[in-house]
Amino acid sequence: MARKYHPNVCPPEELGSIQQDCNKVAVRNALIRDNNLAEEEEVVIYLVLIYQAHFFNKIGVNNGMVGDNLLPQKEAVALMQNNNIGKLRIFDAQPDTLKAYTNSGIEIIVRVTNDELQNISSSQEVADKWVKDKIQAYYPATNIKYISVGDQALEKPEYGTYVLPALNNIQVACLTTPHCTQSLMK
Repeated sequence: MARKYHPNVCPPEELGSIQQDCNKVAVRNALIRDNNLAEEEEVVIYLVLIYQAHFFNKIGVNNGMVGDNLLPQKEAVALMQNNNIGKLRIFDAQPDTLKAYTNSGIEIIVRVTNDELQNISSSQEVADKWVKDKIQAYYPATNIKYISVGDQALEKPEYGTYVLPALNNIQVACLTTPHCTQSLMK
């Protein structure tokens, strides 16, 4: 006796191909749903960034010095201020760069370069001089917020061993300066 099936229920022999089609539809719907979610997430992220840039000055840029068509530093400062960019990372703390950001209100990260790591790691006096020349000479008029030590130095064997000692010496040098004392009080 042949089994009768409800019109909305597939017989078992047809279920295989229909199940494959259903799986394809489910995958397609999931992809559409995920893509829509991704677009919504992108919009939310974009809106958050605009909000932060407008109200909190949380957008920052890197200031590299390699190139043949670099803006003069004063123009770079004006460009950042006009675009509400409130944070800057300087890869090589040159005096003209640090002077250009005097009274700009832009928060700056100054970096100890990889080439400076070995000398700073081996001598507290060198670290003290670096902090005196690169930080104390410009702070507080130049809003130096942080010091970074090295650039991907841990990935490079010739620099990796110097990072921690250099970091320690810079920290000791900072702890003996008014700059660090004021920063710790905030």
